[in-house]
Amino acid sequence: MKPRHRAQHLFIASALLVPLFSPRQAPASSPPLFSDGFESGDLSNWTRAVGMVVQQQEVFSGSWAVRATSTGGRAFAEESLSPQLSDLYFRLWVKVIGRSGKVTLVKLLTGSSSSILWLGISKAGMLQTLNSTTGVLTTSSTQVPNGTWHEVLLHALVGTSGHVDVWFDGVKVAALSKAVSLGTTPIGRVNIGDSALNRMYDVAFDDVVAFIDTSAPAQPTGLHAVDVRFNRVTLAWNPSTDDVGVAGYTIYRDGASIGTVDGATTAYGDTSVSPVSTYTYAVDAFDVANNFSLPSDALQVNTPVPNPLIAAAGNIACDPNNPNFKGGLGTATACRMKDTSDLLLSLNPMAVLALGDDQYRCGGYQAFLQSYDPSWGRIKSITYPTTGDKEWKSTANSTGTDCSTKHDAAGYFKYFDSIAGDPTKTYYSFDTGTWHVVSLTGNCPKVGGCGLGSPQEMWLKADLAAHPTTCTLAFWHEPRFSSGVHGSLPAYDQFWRDLYAASVEIVLNAHEHDYERFAPQDPDQNPDPNGIREFVVGTGGAGHVAFPGPVVANSEVRNANTWGVLELTLYPSSYDWSFIPTAGGTFTDSGSGTCH
Repeated sequence: MKPRHRAQHLFIASALLVPLFSPRQAPASSPPLFSDGFESGDLSNWTRAVGMVVQQQEVFSGSWAVRATSTGGRAFAEESLSPQLSDLYFRLWVKVIGRSGKVTLVKLLTGSSSSILWLGISKAGMLQTLNSTTGVLTTSSTQVPNGTWHEVLLHALVGTSGHVDVWFDGVKVAALSKAVSLGTTPIGRVNIGDSALNRMYDVAFDDVVAFIDTSAPAQPTGLHAVDVRFNRVTLAWNPSTDDVGVAGYTIYRDGASIGTVDGATTAYGDTSVSPVSTYTYAVDAFDVANNFSLPSDALQVNTPVPNPLIAAAGNIACDPNNPNFKGGLGTATACRMKDTSDLLLSLNPMAVLALGDDQYRCGGYQAFLQSYDPSWGRIKSITYPTTGDKEWKSTANSTGTDCSTKHDAAGYFKYFDSIAGDPTKTYYSFDTGTWHVVSLTGNCPKVGGCGLGSPQEMWLKADLAAHPTTCTLAFWHEPRFSSGVHGSLPAYDQFWRDLYAASVEIVLNAHEHDYERFAPQDPDQNPDPNGIREFVVGTGGAGHVAFPGPVVANSEVRNANTWGVLELTLYPSSYDWSFIPTAGGTFTDSGSGTCH
């Protein structure tokens, strides 16, 4: 028996702020091309104005703003641009005082007054644009309430490969922001208000300004490593700011760009790192005009010596005849093996434990090829499987709802071949890092029993004695303890006693279509800090089954509606666990333990 002792966690990474780039000066903000001049009390800054009144009753800032004080007639102000521009930003504050129809906010025109782009408010009160080149009217879901001031920012890039961007109160309006053709004639005039005779609204405008964006975003701050592993580094930083808006961030490693993210994302995972290596990271921000900020302070990260990262789940691949199979993509309630396999690929573990019922509902070879192989088969080379009860039922009937009486697990052994160990025994063991891992078979009648003195039980004791490692993990399909519909199964009592006597740390099972974690316990179900911690991970994709009611002693966490896998990081004398859901899932469970 190996000695019981307390383990110490290892420090696996360090992060230091160090210089990386030579200073790069961010461009200064250029003065506006045009500002409204309302604070002079008149419209002298504008080339032409009709029906607009500079007044002091409806003002956003300062003492003066312009207003269309009556409905029914023209009310607009126009400015001619010199030089004419193909790239322009136009910002204004607007307050809708009253309306009974569409509202015109901004018009962009050519120098000869041909319309390029119209931005306004629909009869229903939604922001919309009209592209005069293509004739396309686009309406957003962004409501413009009456009676309050709102900031509107328009960006237009003229060209056959042009672009329109609209922000409302600092938030980009996705429906109106897109690549479009705006013709090839540059912008020569800008209008606020409407030159139409049948204007049916009363609107005030203030702080109107036209400009070219040459101002870079602020330097990103707070770059730090959220998680550092031997095979990936996860970074995060504080959001940058920009006078127009941050379009995205570029991530650099050792001075070279390795990726970009959009402006709403302030994290990045680098999965191309190597163990025991030093990397230096930095991030800069850019806006839609491709102005780049100064790079962040650099961050130095040291990746650790590889500690085995393994992932596990059971009850995995649906029968191809299952009506929920849907070409391997599944439905909302079943056959989600593609999702869990996508998750495994993103985690990039060193080993995957398939905890039985790997091919549901009958483990025939053709079923493995049609369902398991396109999903979890993508990580077959690093998979260590065990049989569930379904693997011993080799063929399905015509409906896929039942299985034949052929119980030889032939499809399982043909598919996994030597990976599954000796087919005359079905149980095997291996080492990963400093840990010893044992794969057992829970289909006791198929291997001469699981009780005291059975061939498998005697092999288990001999294997544990031959591998007196500090840390050991065992897995098979059916759980010894469970709050699920199958309940605790005493058939595996001797397994538990042999494993407990050898100071084994972790047991993994499936069978139940749920997730459950137990506190360390002894074979008689007494809490024991030196006992075995059991995880039931039946969340591989086949389906979910709710817990029936009573909770078994020492059960700490339960969930029966989330697809996902259990991730284990195996250190020389300790371990971390984390249940990781598939995309869209919110349930998680994590913690750590020490070896005995």
